[in-house]
Amino acid sequence: MENIFRKSKKQSTSLLYIIVFAAGLIIIEYFNRYQIYLILEDFKFLKGISLLYSIAFLSLLSAILVIIPTKIKSVYIILIYLLVTIYMIANRVYYGLFKEFISIRQVLMLQDTHNYYSDADIFFNDVSRHFKFDYILIILFAIISSYFSIKLIKRVKKNTNRLLFLVLLILFLSTSFLGRTIIYNSENTKWQIIDNKVYLYETLFRKDMSIEEFGIYGHLKRDIELMILNKGNDNDNEVLEEISTYFENSKIEKNENEYTGIFEDKNVIFILAESLNVNILNPELTPTLHMMQDTGLYFENFYVPAYPRTTCDSEFISQTGLLPSLYSGPTCYIYQNNQYPYSLANLFKSSGYSVNSFHNNVGAFYNRTELHNSLGFERFYDCDALNIDLKIDSNIYEFGKDYILPNDKFYNFIISFSGHGGYTEKDLMNKSYYSNNYKVAEAVLEEGTPKEILVYSAYQMEFDNMLTKFYDDLSSSGRLADTVFVILSDHYPYMLEHNMYTDYIDAEYEYDYHNLPLIIWSPEVDSKTVTKIGSTYDVLPTVANMFRLDYEPGNYFGVDIMDEQSKPIVVLKDYSWLDNEYNYSSSIVNASVNQHDYYKDVNEALYEKIDVFQNILIEDYYNNRN
Repeated sequence: MENIFRKSKKQSTSLLYIIVFAAGLIIIEYFNRYQIYLILEDFKFLKGISLLYSIAFLSLLSAILVIIPTKIKSVYIILIYLLVTIYMIANRVYYGLFKEFISIRQVLMLQDTHNYYSDADIFFNDVSRHFKFDYILIILFAIISSYFSIKLIKRVKKNTNRLLFLVLLILFLSTSFLGRTIIYNSENTKWQIIDNKVYLYETLFRKDMSIEEFGIYGHLKRDIELMILNKGNDNDNEVLEEISTYFENSKIEKNENEYTGIFEDKNVIFILAESLNVNILNPELTPTLHMMQDTGLYFENFYVPAYPRTTCDSEFISQTGLLPSLYSGPTCYIYQNNQYPYSLANLFKSSGYSVNSFHNNVGAFYNRTELHNSLGFERFYDCDALNIDLKIDSNIYEFGKDYILPNDKFYNFIISFSGHGGYTEKDLMNKSYYSNNYKVAEAVLEEGTPKEILVYSAYQMEFDNMLTKFYDDLSSSGRLADTVFVILSDHYPYMLEHNMYTDYIDAEYEYDYHNLPLIIWSPEVDSKTVTKIGSTYDVLPTVANMFRLDYEPGNYFGVDIMDEQSKPIVVLKDYSWLDNEYNYSSSIVNASVNQHDYYKDVNEALYEKIDVFQNILIEDYYNNRN
């Protein structure tokens, strides 16, 4: 009897370190899940399938722990807890910064953190603004759990337990299979793709919903699987044929309108303006920008969705008229070598223009040097090429004017820099150049204006400074009448404090954040406020028509906004949308019969189109088509 008791005690000890190891990890997951539940309005804390995937993930980690040699078990436990702790905290910090949860597939962009945060103070200030006390609790719990797990390992004399390993492996496989079976047998309709669990599982297109449905560990497990499975360009002939068939069946007629060719043969300065929302800027502080808004074409119902890679995606969309990668990883790192024959740069180049792009940050950031080459630009001028040390917008003019304003016809694309956050007073201290602008903004804006709006205004005053320099140079040289300015924001200023920004712009719906007007200005065009809805991918067809470029409307996701027959639609990153009639999202539950039919018709066509335009990237369609 005593021997049996001792044997049972040894077996219990050998199991105990596994139980403590797994229990600690699942407590950390559900503690974080609860914190997410507190910040997301419709997030459900408990979901049966999420627990199933947690068991699957932890069974796999535990099986590995059982089978590896005792000598390295302690190292393994420390490593797992370290990685899990970093992942949990990074996920929450990333959401605080970008209102988006992180993806493992974004590891390609880690170098951009170094390139942007060249000043460590700015980095720590940005991160500290989103630091939560519960992060300390997560770290402490990880330390305690790993400590007791390691302590229990020392009581285990047997190196491995093959039976326990086999049980855990079977548990991993069975729970994974059961979870997948439940997903693929759930009720799903293609036109309601926002709530389609199969599509969510296959793409993770909505990370918040994925974490809710599959759990944090389930989401992480699937994210790793998709990263391994994603090989970039698949060159699937069947898919290539489907894309070609779609284009053949969806030909769009090019309709001329009163703006067709209005700017033919004129020069172009196309500016993607960092975090620009002209509606929250005072005209006294940005006089040139507001002059262009008041006397040019002003698209007041224009939306710039913040897709997963924000600025990188907006520049890609505006220059190609395509959708960026919505779920297969960062466009600028996975699809930078694709062919884009119908980009704006290539269209203007075919019309005899010189085409170049400019940004006063390093070319490695967002992989711009490679990407812009694929977009058709002759050269991308970064801060090194222009010999810029102080990264302010006016220096793009000062150091780049000879390249940006050549004697022959030109199409030049500028990505501004100064408007980038953060916007706290501490951020301002790290960017002392803007201190005088801040004082001017403080004197002009009414008392009680939020400090972050003052800092934001100080940054955008520098953008207006650059705009003024280009305006004055072109005016004094007599070339202003032959030049068109296109000014487009890259995304809303998401680094402003969320609730303050919501109140300041009086946002009723989430899509209101993305209402960022487009301005097209020339002294030769009559002022007009365009009320028709539009979005970033509509810029290329609209501009191409105005310059009478040789383009086919069907090659683009967007449409010519000025075409009376066109029906623009704004698609947000969660696949909700709005047009001139309705808006559609997963929160709509009481639609009328007519609305329901309308949603169904739009969704069926829209989601097929999204699928096609995602596959254009995945398959490098323009390079591999027959």
